[in-house]
Amino acid sequence: MFFCDDSDANDLFSREPGPQDIKVDCDSYPVWIDQQQAVFFEEKLLLQGDEASKTFRLEGASQLYKAGLHLVDRRLEVSQK
Repeated sequence: MFFCDDSDANDLFSREPGPQDIKVDCDSYPVWIDQQQAVFFEEKLLLQGDEASKTFRLEGASQLYKAGLHLVDRRLEVSQK
């Protein structure tokens, strides 16, 4: 699962969804976003990975939301707590 975290907009990371998170339709992975942030995103978005830089790019038809998103997998950190 991928989540956008307000604490660091450069990171996408895995964690359990909270009560404020809503599921987004996605063909590849379960995606959850904060319900209050949903109004800022277009109906259809594209998340592309760049193997060379190990980053992601999030864009819609009318704008680029973020380039250079780093993937941070924090599942191990959470499971050790």
